[in-house]
Amino acid sequence: MQIADAIPNLPADIVRHALGTLIGLLPRPTADTPENRAACEATAVAAVAALRPTDAFQLLLAVQIVGTYAHAMECLRLSAEPGRSVDLVARTRSWAASLIRVMHESLRDLGRAQAKARKPGTTHTGARSRAEPRRARSVTDPVRPKLHLVN
Repeated sequence: MQIADAIPNLPADIVRHALGTLIGLLPRPTADTPENRAACEATAVAAVAALRPTDAFQLLLAVQIVGTYAHAMECLRLSAEPGRSVDLVARTRSWAASLIRVMHESLRDLGRAQAKARKPGTTHTGARSRAEPRRARSVTDPVRPKLHLVN
């Protein structure tokens, strides 16, 4: 499968550029072999496709989500390596937590964009309108990303 075929509803050059950007920012696998790199890249591309972006803005959000997830997992992997100082373990776990929060916010943004795009007669500009104020999340609010995967 060609990389541009992963998301057939968008122009091939846009998909190629966005997924090429994603592949370029992925952390290297622990055992950095061509086979492992290809598997990581294929997984990342499949994850972006599973988010079902329908326009360029949604594609960029999907790339951000998958890339952020990959780096969060890399931070967690680094924190679990034997012989790391307690300070480094704490910092890498903190970075992972921050990245996961960013990923969840991006998932919510993508869900909103997809819901708005499904409504008849609406267009998505990628920005929240002034009529849509951001609701402050309380510490007790659960984080529940709304992700609709379709096989």
